[in-house]
Amino acid sequence: MVYKELLDLVEVYLGGDYVLPDDEGKRLVALKSAYYYAADQCTALKLLTVDKDESIMRMGPGDTFVRMPRLPRDLTDKLDIDSELVPAIGRIMAHYIAKDISMKNYHEAKALELFRRYEAKVQEYLNEMDARGKYDEELQYAK
Repeated sequence: MVYKELLDLVEVYLGGDYVLPDDEGKRLVALKSAYYYAADQCTALKLLTVDKDESIMRMGPGDTFVRMPRLPRDLTDKLDIDSELVPAIGRIMAHYIAKDISMKNYHEAKALELFRRYEAKVQEYLNEMDARGKYDEELQYAK
C-alpha cells in the first residue's frame, strides 16, 4: 500500500467526524508515532534486521533487531511496514486524530485486536522455523 492509500484509509476510519491535519508534517508525526506504537505491540517481519547501524526501535527475536520503518517522502511511496499491519497503523492514526474519547478508545481497541492477531501468526511462524532448525537462517534475510 502507498502512503496516499493509508491517508484515505484513515479518513474512512474517521467517518467524516474528523479530518486528517492539512499539515504534512503533522500527518508524518502521526504515522511515526503509529509505527512506534506498532513496535510495542507486535513484531513486523519486514522490520527485522541484524544490521546494528539501522535506526533500532527494540530487540527482536533471536539475534535480530526491529528497525524504525522509513517514513514516506511523497504520497506514492510504498509504506515500509508489513502490509497486513497497515489497517492497524491506520486505526492508531485515527485514534490520535479523533477527539471524542469513545471514538479514540474504539480505534485503539480495533488496532490492538489487529496487532494481537498478527503477532499470533508471527509467533506461529517463528516457532515453526525454530522447530525446523531454520530460525536463524530464515531471520538472516533482513541483512
